[in-house]
Amino acid sequence: MAVIQARETLRQLTVIVAQLGERDRTVIRLYYVENRTLAEIGRQVGVTESRVCQRHSRLMGRLRGRLEEPAAG
Repeated sequence: MAVIQARETLRQLTVIVAQLGERDRTVIRLYYVENRTLAEIGRQVGVTESRVCQRHSRLMGRLRGRLEEPAAG
C-alpha cells in the first residue's frame, strides 16, 4: 500500500511541477534532481542565494498545499 501511495504522490508532484513557471521548475530541478546548492542555483538563474532560498520556501509551501487539496476535499 505504501508503494502505491508513494507512486500516486510522485504522479501528483509531476503534474503540479509541470504547471509551475519555467524559473520555478528550474529551481526544483537543480535542487532536487541535480543536487545543486542554493548558491549554485542563484548563480545559474541570476539571483542571490537568499532569493533562491525564499523562492524554494515559497514553492515548497505551494507544493504541500496542492498535495493536501485532494485530502481536504
